[in-house]
Amino acid sequence: MTDSVLIMVRYPVAGKAKTRLAAAMGPDKAAQFYRICARQILLELGSLPTQVNKYIFFTDSGDSQNVEKWAGPGFKFKAQAGEDLGERLINAFKEVFSEGAGKAVIIASDVPDISTDIIIRAMEALDFCDIVLGPSHDGGYYLLGMNRPHQEIFRDIPWSSPKVTEKTLARAGEMGLTACLLPTLIDIDNFEDFKMWLSLCNVRDKDMAGFISRLNLR
Repeated sequence: MTDSVLIMVRYPVAGKAKTRLAAAMGPDKAAQFYRICARQILLELGSLPTQVNKYIFFTDSGDSQNVEKWAGPGFKFKAQAGEDLGERLINAFKEVFSEGAGKAVIIASDVPDISTDIIIRAMEALDFCDIVLGPSHDGGYYLLGMNRPHQEIFRDIPWSSPKVTEKTLARAGEMGLTACLLPTLIDIDNFEDFKMWLSLCNVRDKDMAGFISRLNLR
């Protein structure tokens, strides 16, 4: 069995990527931010040990070739399947476990501070916890890991609400599962999130630093 890391992405096209952020920043800049952010996380995944399977689950099956060209080698590419986030997550987990994963961690692609260290900590936590969660500042989570597909953990979760992490932990307790928590990070859904992150972050990526300087916000 191998460890697997999954990242959920949308091909970064203006008008489709980060539409709530685009309301304040404009579609081109919002897509550019997401492109840089997601690419930065992909580079972090590339720093993981070679024996870790790395999957990209993308939103639109028609974007397969574009995503593969954009992301580059070293990944297995899969289209997301499901009507809501819960279905897409469990279907992704089920797929990688069916391919021999022993532990699997799924991460978001709009959280600039996701690092190799965070992912390794999540994998290590699964040695003694059934699930591991990386909470985001808005009550959701940027990372979820498990050592087998606990499908019921996604049942009746109020997606896109401030209760996602709270309800997920409660459901884990009802199922008798142990849970570990990682540090809280900021996911960028709208301009307020972006400004909060900007006020707290230490920008590591030169492309992101250049993007921020061109916005004239710093």
